[in-house]
Amino acid sequence: MRQLANPAGNDHAIVAGESGAAAFAFVNEVLSNPDYRDLRNTLGLDEDSQIIVINTEGATDPVNYQRIINANK
Repeated sequence: MRQLANPAGNDHAIVAGESGAAAFAFVNEVLSNPDYRDLRNTLGLDEDSQIIVINTEGATDPVNYQRIINANK
């Protein structure tokens, strides 16, 4: 949720609640964690891959959303 709310460069911020961010979190972990190299290879994911992630939820709990995206700032 933090990464989507505070994107790199000129990317647009995305408001995603806990469930909405789950698919992005999975893809992000698979792509960035060296422990998942075999899974990336099995799925054929590399720097040229294009992945679509559907966000199914916004900030349904605004107080918790703010707490999460502002943590560690």
